[in-house]
Parts: sequence; C-alpha cells; structure tokens
Amino acid sequence: FDGKKLSFPDREELLIKIGQGAQNAASMFIHLDLLKERINREKPAAPELISKTAGATAMPRNPTVQIEGDMRMPVMFAKCCKPNENGSKEIAGVIVRGGEVRVHDANCSMLKNVNPERRLKVWWVEKGK
Repeated sequence: FDGKKLSFPDREELLIKIGQGAQNAASMFIHLDLLKERINREKPAAPELISKTAGATAMPRNPTVQIEGDMRMPVMFAKCCKPNENGSKEIAGVIVRGGEVRVHDANCSMLKNVNPERRLKVWWVEKGK
C-alpha cells in the first residue's frame, strides 16, 4: 500500500474501514493496479480474461467478460436481465457484497438502484482473443 507492505493488523484495519464505509473500496483499485504492474515485471503475464464462475447462470457459448483495469474478479451474470442468455450487446458490471462482479444488461432496471461507486465498465471479449 503506497509502496510498502502492509502488516496483517494494517490489512485488517483497512478491510474494516472499507466495511464500515470510512474507506471507499473503489479507491483501492489504483493500488491494485500498481501491485499488478509490479507482479508483471517479476513474472510473465497471465491471461487477463475472466470467464464466468461456477454457480453463474448458464450460457451455451460460454462468454468471456473483461473488466476495466484488467481486474481479476469472479464474474456472475445477473438473473434479473440474463445478459448472457439474451444476447445483450451493452453490459455493465456491479461489485456486489460477496466481492464478485455481477454483469447486467446496460438497460437493466436494477442498475438505477445501484450505488455509482460500485459500478464497473465491462465488455464482451470473443473467446480465443
């Protein structure tokens, strides 16, 4: 964090602040990006694409979603609008309490109730690219 390694109590305190709303979880993305850059310098990059996770709504074509900032997070498809089954071209991501990104159709009515700080840009990526 800010170039230094956090001790276990410091990490725990940071998570408590995020949980209590004193620290914005989205503000941590820049630190994660810096960490990712440091890791990439030390070893070869792994694929940046995130496939749907177990327990997500099924889709025959097994789509792949990429998250802004090349973040690696578990992805699930929303059951309200089923963007993976309905062929949604425009999609939006929301970080939910469980820590995964829930992918919605960009026009889903549930998105109007979402805290804007929890929203992420996501897009479809063709498999094999």
